[in-house]
Amino acid sequence: MALDPTLLLSVRFGAALLFATAAWHKVVGWPRITGVIAAYRLAPERASTVIAALLVGLEIGAALAAALSPVGLYGAAALLLLYAGAIGLNMWRGNRFIDCGCLGFARGRPQLKPAMVVRNMALAGVALVAATQSAQARPLVWIDYLSVAGCLLCGALIYAALEVAMALPAKDARS
Repeated sequence: MALDPTLLLSVRFGAALLFATAAWHKVVGWPRITGVIAAYRLAPERASTVIAALLVGLEIGAALAAALSPVGLYGAAALLLLYAGAIGLNMWRGNRFIDCGCLGFARGRPQLKPAMVVRNMALAGVALVAATQSAQARPLVWIDYLSVAGCLLCGALIYAALEVAMALPAKDARS
């Protein structure tokens, strides 16, 4: 099945935007992110700085690869699945009350939630589907580029809204 090239470009540039922003937030909040990585308890605490640097490099690589080629979406999906696995493992171990380390939206979130795992798996699924499809052979015209820009804007707004919604405290059933 061949995808419309505007849809494929929207997914590729959306993944690139997501990972470029994630890398930027890690660099800007360096002391915070090394603490977040340590709190996940997946490696010795002294390795947190090295792991943070590795993740920044991987995210920059995923952003560039996704922007340049649909094949780059495989790396984006792998990182999303890695993050979903880290969140899921910590929830399973009962280590829920840590900062998720997510983007700047709802920063400092004190609790991991199943919705975060679902979000990352859904994004990885979209990336994998797009990576396995070819684009229809047709020339792009100006409206296609405008459509891609609109998709990216809408996608970013929806992502931000979902992040803020996930950060809201759970509603008390007795209210």
